[in-house]
Amino acid sequence: ETVPSGNGLSTTAKMDSDGDGTFERTQQSTTVLNADGSETTSTTERGANGTVYRSSSIQISDDGRTRTETWDENADGTDDLTTLTTLELSLDGIETVTTERRSADTALLSTAATVTSADGRSVTQTTDVDGNGNADEPRVPHLDDAGTSTLTESYFSSGGPQLASAQSTTSADGLTRTYEIDRNGDETAEHVVSDDTTLAQDGSRMRVIAHETGRGAQLGREEYQISDDGLTQTSRLDVDGVAGFEFLSEETTTYEEDGDGVRHQSTRDA
Repeated sequence: ETVPSGNGLSTTAKMDSDGDGTFERTQQSTTVLNADGSETTSTTERGANGTVYRSSSIQISDDGRTRTETWDENADGTDDLTTLTTLELSLDGIETVTTERRSADTALLSTAATVTSADGRSVTQTTDVDGNGNADEPRVPHLDDAGTSTLTESYFSSGGPQLASAQSTTSADGLTRTYEIDRNGDETAEHVVSDDTTLAQDGSRMRVIAHETGRGAQLGREEYQISDDGLTQTSRLDVDGVAGFEFLSEETTTYEEDGDGVRHQSTRDA
């Protein structure tokens, strides 16, 4: 059960996880509106005997651009984890959101940054997963004038060299997708996946997923014929790119009078 205070600044939640009538856990949150316009929310969690076993706090600046969260995981009075999130808006409209995670001794654990262009069409995300100052996982999406979106993801080692990358491209109507995967960081795609959906006049759709090497050799192919209501699907699977399809699967879904759905699926050699 959850009981809010009359002014909405305090909430008490009690949880009985096994239905025996005893609340094993009580969580109390209190928000204080500070004189400088900021607000602080403190949360305390107690066991059935009233002993505090965890606490946390959230402090938000008056302009909402700075958020500090702390967690004391064992109720010893020391913050085990602190997260600081800041929002910066430049004069040209570029928005930068940065998040830092620090341990109890203030050592930097990780950082993440998201930079959004003024028109919102470009969003670049970088992550330093180990706090060493190097961006380990940058993500760079792009939307062109035709509505085609491209997302590039790169993965780096702690020393800086690129380990792998992936790029996905989606057409404006969402019916065509292409994935290119570079597994060893040599800037050459070893695995290319094309995912195309065709809409028929009767409302059904055909989805074809083709797997190829970077040189165009076939690795496999999937075909899905789906009815207009989505209740019937026929699938064909080529697992090795050689000599056609190996498996054929048929799947139907029916609904009984009580609303229960029943799915029937059969798979056989093609």
